[in-house]
Amino acid sequence: MKWPSHLLKNYHDPFTQTLDFPFRFGTFGTPSNDYWFYHKCIEHFGLTSADKADFVQKFIDMMFAFDKNDKETLKKIMKEEIYEKSIKAWMKLRNDGYRAKLLNRWEKVIEYRLFGYITYTGISPIINQNFSPSEYDVLQINALGYPVRLEFSLRNKTLLNEISDKNAVIEKSANPYYIRNFPRDSKHLHELFEKYPIMICQVDFGLLSKMRFQIYDKYSQNSLADGEADPEEYEFHIIRFEKLFPRDKKQYDKEYGFRRFIDANFEKEFYNWQIVDIDQYINSFPFPKE
Repeated sequence: MKWPSHLLKNYHDPFTQTLDFPFRFGTFGTPSNDYWFYHKCIEHFGLTSADKADFVQKFIDMMFAFDKNDKETLKKIMKEEIYEKSIKAWMKLRNDGYRAKLLNRWEKVIEYRLFGYITYTGISPIINQNFSPSEYDVLQINALGYPVRLEFSLRNKTLLNEISDKNAVIEKSANPYYIRNFPRDSKHLHELFEKYPIMICQVDFGLLSKMRFQIYDKYSQNSLADGEADPEEYEFHIIRFEKLFPRDKKQYDKEYGFRRFIDANFEKEFYNWQIVDIDQYINSFPFPKE
């Protein structure tokens, strides 16, 4: 599975920068001809003004948090996988002697656009608890010819077994709703997800701003690192956001067990947008890399 690019043409990274750093793109690209109609329909169908304001604010909060090395804020707004890889790269950059400076912080976000919207059902929000996509039957629901919903159903239930549950028996006995440490072949894990079905919503949100990180050469505070663009140029980023919500809200409101299941495992992500990727840095999908 690859990063969805069906709505963009001529969208590329113009930099020759070789440093490992999450903020990578620099041009806005050219949307495909049918982008605007798609954008307006999906924006109206799936997002509110509050959602878009939340995306912009979390982008700004993330930039300032990286600048201040504010790990607590980053943990609150980022999913674990992208947080850990970004922090590791950030620390290595500094340990190698480079200096990253946040420029034009007063500029904020000049323009933003929606570039993708999709929901997933039938899988776990925890990537390592999912099998490869080839193990699932998939029902694809389209809007204007583009996928907006994928419903997964595990094809071979013999992949599941009760032996795997024994490794997590202590947590299971302490809280029968806790499943974060369960392996993907756990029967208990899949039984709970079937009983309390969750939807995963992911949005690709493009932002244009002069507020950007500039990386300076470790041998000179006045020299840009090799491949860095002009500090006065606008920079474009696609941030992938994700949130969870119940597939059946009436069931969630009615069943105490459903709410306990969410509180035990996904309280942070439930009805709350989190950053799961920055400029394809980890190419985030809800499946382990094959």
